[in-house]
Amino acid sequence: MDDRKKLFMACCAPGTRYQVLLGYSEALDGLEDWMDGSWACDVRVRRAKTQKRVVLETTDVVFASRLVLRFSGCKVHIAGAVDEAAAKPPLAENRLI
Repeated sequence: MDDRKKLFMACCAPGTRYQVLLGYSEALDGLEDWMDGSWACDVRVRRAKTQKRVVLETTDVVFASRLVLRFSGCKVHIAGAVDEAAAKPPLAENRLI
């Protein structure tokens, strides 16, 4: 099994966001696929910090994996409730005694 498939299968937790970095023409093809298909998911489109790149952000793992398989050179960032909770330490550890 491909590493990307393993990654998407392991990261199917609720609240997980998949941010796919694409070029302009690839992002347009991905949006047309989303509009033409019957995808029951939201897609957020924003300009990336990288020049001439666009980020498609979705919570649907199937749509995100379809984008990754279709555009093999894209980068993916997986963010969600699990990452945000792990990044914040409990308040008791932050207090000075």
